[in-house]
Amino acid sequence: MNTNILLRLAPRSLAVVLVLAIAGCASSDGTPDTAGADDITPQELAAGEAAGPEGDDAPVADGDATNAIDPEDGATITTPAEDSASFLDPGAEAAAEVEPVVPPSVIDPDSLQQTQSCHRVTGYRSGHKMNICVTTIDGKYVEVNTARAYLRMRKAARKAGVTMHVVSGFRSMATQRYLYHCYKTKKCNGGNLAAVPGYSNHQSGHALDLNTSAAHVYSWLANHGHSYGFRRTVPSEKWHWEH
Repeated sequence: MNTNILLRLAPRSLAVVLVLAIAGCASSDGTPDTAGADDITPQELAAGEAAGPEGDDAPVADGDATNAIDPEDGATITTPAEDSASFLDPGAEAAAEVEPVVPPSVIDPDSLQQTQSCHRVTGYRSGHKMNICVTTIDGKYVEVNTARAYLRMRKAARKAGVTMHVVSGFRSMATQRYLYHCYKTKKCNGGNLAAVPGYSNHQSGHALDLNTSAAHVYSWLANHGHSYGFRRTVPSEKWHWEH
């Protein structure tokens, strides 16, 4: 009798073993294989640790569009040469398009009213994920406290006859992966230098690339930027300022 019971149970036990084996192959630790859009991959982590402290990257040119291959899924994407997060990561960043409290046409462009609302996004500093709140300045995403300091600084510069604007601000993970892909392959964005995803200073939202090639902008920043909490942190990049 016991032998017959064992024979009847054997196929079921074998099926259970096979299911468990397949599940184990799919995920040895019980977690999904695929990383989230904002997660640093093991390869990126290793590359960032190997790179250590470094300069960030050249600013992305304004105004034109670049066709590129998304390194994550191989699909062809079209993105403006500037690093607008909503183009590169629509699922995570589309909601970050913050509507001003007052229409831009009726407020002072340097008014702090522009920073009364902000949106939470995923940022990074030295490979560590963090939540930051961004607002829109000059059409670019900027961490909200950095934006307030920048607007105060820009207003003072304007009084001195100097006109500055933000060329590049916060970058999403998708944006930085795109720029890093261009840097490594030299097939897009002019192959400009780009930091390892998760390690770009721009991913914290506190770094701004400013129009220092315009008349008197760099000299004004060099003399007055520190008064507003901004300093030049990358020796090879006169346009790169951090709050």
